[in-house]
Amino acid sequence: MKINSTSSVKDLFIKCLIYGSSGAGKTTLAGTLNPAKTLVISAEAGLLSVADKNIDYIDITTDDNGKLIPKEDRVNRLVEA
Repeated sequence: MKINSTSSVKDLFIKCLIYGSSGAGKTTLAGTLNPAKTLVISAEAGLLSVADKNIDYIDITTDDNGKLIPKEDRVNRLVEA
């Protein structure tokens, strides 16, 4: 079996899900990432800690007009994102 090294990879992207309880530091962690290459999918109000970082985000709790999406329909918005 061939062993490869990531040093040969030209375009290395990390796709991750950050999950944890309220106050664990999920959003703060996202704020340490490169804003030009970061997209936050927000499922709760809590982006204040990265408001100064200019990070793109999608809010799955509201539609594109700002209308609240019922909780049972938010998974569809997540899939769409």
